[in-house]
Amino acid sequence: MRNYKKTIACIAIWTLLLTGSLSAHGQSSATYSFTFNNISLDEALNEIDEKTSYSIFFKKQWTDTVSVSGEYLNLNISSLLDALLKPAGLNYTIIDKSVILTGDIKIVEALIYDTSSVQVPQSKYIFDREFRGSSGQEVMAVGSRSKMIAGSKALLVGFVKNTETGEPVQSAVVFKDGTQINTSTNEKGFYSLSLPTGDHIIAVQYTGMKATKQPIILFSDGSLNLTMEEEPQILQEVTITSDQSANVSNVRMGAASLNMEELKNVPKILGENDMIQAALTLPGVQNVGEGAAGINVRGGKTDQNLIQLNHATIYNPFHFFGFFSSFNADITASSELIKSGIPATYGGRLSSLLNVKMKKANKDHFSGKIGLNPITTKVSVEIPLIKDRTSLMAGGRTTYSDWVVREIPNENFKNSAPSFSDFAINLNHSYGESNSINLSGYYSTDKFKLSTDSINNYSNINGSLEWSHLINSKLSSTLIAGATNYQFSIDYEAQPESAFDYGFEINEQFGKLILNYFPSDIHDVQVGTDIKLYNLQPGKIRPIGMSDVTPEKLQTEKGIERAFFISDEFKLSQKVSLYGGLRYSFFSPIGNRTVDYYQSGSPKNDATRTATIDYEDGEVIDTYHGPELRFSGKYSLNSQSSVKLGVTQMRQYIHAISSTVSVAPTDTWKLSDPNFAPQKSIQYSIGYYRELMNKKLELSVESYYKDLQNLLDYKIGADLVLNQNLETEVIQGEGRAYGLEFLLKKPTGKLNGWVSYTFSKSQQKFESDFAENRINNGNYFSSNFEKPHDLSIVTNYKYTRRYSFSMNVVYSTGRPITYPTGQYTLSGIEITHFSKRNGYRIPNYFRVDLSVNIEGSHKVNKPGHGYWSISIYNVLARKNVYSVFFSNDNGTIKGYELSVLGTAIPSITYNIKF
Repeated sequence: MRNYKKTIACIAIWTLLLTGSLSAHGQSSATYSFTFNNISLDEALNEIDEKTSYSIFFKKQWTDTVSVSGEYLNLNISSLLDALLKPAGLNYTIIDKSVILTGDIKIVEALIYDTSSVQVPQSKYIFDREFRGSSGQEVMAVGSRSKMIAGSKALLVGFVKNTETGEPVQSAVVFKDGTQINTSTNEKGFYSLSLPTGDHIIAVQYTGMKATKQPIILFSDGSLNLTMEEEPQILQEVTITSDQSANVSNVRMGAASLNMEELKNVPKILGENDMIQAALTLPGVQNVGEGAAGINVRGGKTDQNLIQLNHATIYNPFHFFGFFSSFNADITASSELIKSGIPATYGGRLSSLLNVKMKKANKDHFSGKIGLNPITTKVSVEIPLIKDRTSLMAGGRTTYSDWVVREIPNENFKNSAPSFSDFAINLNHSYGESNSINLSGYYSTDKFKLSTDSINNYSNINGSLEWSHLINSKLSSTLIAGATNYQFSIDYEAQPESAFDYGFEINEQFGKLILNYFPSDIHDVQVGTDIKLYNLQPGKIRPIGMSDVTPEKLQTEKGIERAFFISDEFKLSQKVSLYGGLRYSFFSPIGNRTVDYYQSGSPKNDATRTATIDYEDGEVIDTYHGPELRFSGKYSLNSQSSVKLGVTQMRQYIHAISSTVSVAPTDTWKLSDPNFAPQKSIQYSIGYYRELMNKKLELSVESYYKDLQNLLDYKIGADLVLNQNLETEVIQGEGRAYGLEFLLKKPTGKLNGWVSYTFSKSQQKFESDFAENRINNGNYFSSNFEKPHDLSIVTNYKYTRRYSFSMNVVYSTGRPITYPTGQYTLSGIEITHFSKRNGYRIPNYFRVDLSVNIEGSHKVNKPGHGYWSISIYNVLARKNVYSVFFSNDNGTIKGYELSVLGTAIPSITYNIKF
């Protein structure tokens, strides 16, 4: 019966549908009755075709294996077809007097929408999930048609991820193509955008990746996940936030993203790519000199930086005397340094946040990388365990650097023996579209002696577990837990009678809950809480073997730090965006511990001690608490420029006390207690941001002022090692830091790079009615790490596809130092008179680095792709002064300059990916 109709059905259905001639199901008042006794469905349809006014079109292979039995009495055509076809999983549509079966494809049969408001061609509504536009690109349907309201707006949400690695792309700009409607992704790669219902082209851009566009039809609130392919930009080292005017349009300020993959093309010291050395080329980031561990950000001390690896704190992130960091670039996905406008989610430090994230391994295929140079060997692998669901990244690095140190023309290094290693793993598992679990672990160890018979050891161990859950399109949660351990020790065995082992240890356990709520595309709300449990062993010494050293151990210190936070980033208009946040933190030192109390307003010493109280294990000794305000705002002057301002308030409850200008083995860590108030700061900042020459240049100028309270410093002649009453050797005062930062960046092109300049001041004041608690007569004096002028120039030139050249130029003012200014004799005793604290400066610092990078063949079918990097650090062999020290030689004061690297340091590195 009418078999010729079956042959033309496929052509007829699409012709009819695409002409827009769809109509509602026929709802004729006519009813029909049929009785079928175990016949095939195609026979039943042929019978209906013959006995009714409807012509039925279908493919026989859909129906000849389906049996039909039963009575179907007094049913209209739609009810009859529903009863027959739905049990078989078949769909149909009725056009005039034609019934067309469409198999498993469901047809939208009537458009109840006002298409003039929606502005979408009717033909685009045909398929349930997806269809192809005129260009052949897949067009995605988002949301539910049944929930569509003509002329209304809908919320589009989703994640942006790296196609190759599966990593979220943070700070990517997502926007409707051809408009100013845009947003940016958060650290999870999540975005939220409000758009009118209808058809759109959604675009996403990020520096170093190919721009992506996706046509969509938006029916109602729904999700759209986007992926981006890597497109490495030539010779970039530091990428500031993202592309597509993010430096101008983003409400955040004082933040920089360090692109680890692109570090390979800049001059490096000792053959290692290093994020912290890259950060030192940015405005506002300094250190005290070569071989110095720690960084100083906007006038802050080294312990005032919160450095985290996958949410776990790293207390000493340096290897090899501070020449490079403990973070292996090959296992690092991203690193963000925030100098101001720190989100309310983070706290506990005054100056900056360095947030480092490990790579998540590719879930599709195995890959790896090997790096070789005269200093280190490193290996990393990415292993898919369950395709598209579970993967493992693992990487390690070790050194064989003793011979290099012996070649340094500095007597202080001649007998040195440094070594280090680090290892990390990152296991990632995704289940469903809404859940992801990430388990990471990290271990690093350093062992060295520096022209002495003492062996120094320190290690970092940490681990974290993170569960991310997308509750719905507007609400997500992140639950984090983990632990950190940092240990340091000095072993001395050269003389058996005085052999000893000295060390300290810091343990930290933490947990955090973050809820992200997106009520609309103009709001990004975060609310949550976190908690940390500190357990410090500030110092202990024990004899080794038959040594006469008396064992001693300082009291263990414990404390609990808690915080609650809430924030909202929202857009008032296309020109005005605001971020407001409040973090309220609490800290309680707890027992088991004995605490001495002193007379209020007097110096802390034996004579002013008023009480000694023993606290039981877990008993609260004291509680500090207070608000931490976070605010920033952006006003767009036009599409190429904007101004921003911000206020950042911070509190710090753990402190490093040192008598040196850099991180040193004898540093003492201390928790706040009744004798050590928490350090506090408030920073005000303002900036101007502009794009020049059709976005080929990026300009930013930022100025800041920071007020600091309860800063710690040591008294003259203080004894900080194994001191049971450390509060008697330390005083607290106030500080101020201010500066102007300038950055001009050319991010793309054969010739690219940036120029950064910083003018800054960092000063402290310790004023008291008592002489022993005063420094510099109670007047402000420069901090040990203040460098008023700091200039960095990074230039990169891509000569050919395989050959490139890079150069760094670095200049800075010498740091402050206290000089002896005279001698006199009192009662027959020679006394040296010193200048005011930090009244002089060491010579200025200047360095030039060069490198040549040679890429291997770019053939696709090669089993591995390698490249060579040849660098010369300090190519002018300038003897930059690290420190100046003095000695009394038969009554004559003599000064000496110490240079750590007073020569050019060449290196050659070979890396291969497979």
